[in-house]
Amino acid sequence: MPKDGDGKKLTVLVGKPNFVQAHTEGFRAIPQIFALHQNYPNPFNPTTVIRYELPTVGNVSLKLYNLLGKEVLTLENDAPHEPGFYEKVIDLRNFASGIYFYRISVSGEKRFAATRKMALAK
Repeated sequence: MPKDGDGKKLTVLVGKPNFVQAHTEGFRAIPQIFALHQNYPNPFNPTTVIRYELPTVGNVSLKLYNLLGKEVLTLENDAPHEPGFYEKVIDLRNFASGIYFYRISVSGEKRFAATRKMALAK
């Protein structure tokens, strides 16, 4: 039996679309589309944040590549994820300054892949 504060509060809001939208402004629900956002800050030294969104269940691979296309770091390796908003804080203090690419690939009910560029400036 859960103790007070252990559970999550659930509210059901029912009504016409404009009523629901007006009363859920600012709430983060399940994303509507896949997204891989630009890391921030960019350029960075030595840490940065990578955010992504999943509208469906999927297995996520998130990898970092150098300018030559060589994989230099695996952040997620085909890890199962529920729909939602995610972020990874990465520390590249042991990496050389330069341009890097991060790539997400999602497999499951729906597939998604995207790549973005980031700059490490020491």
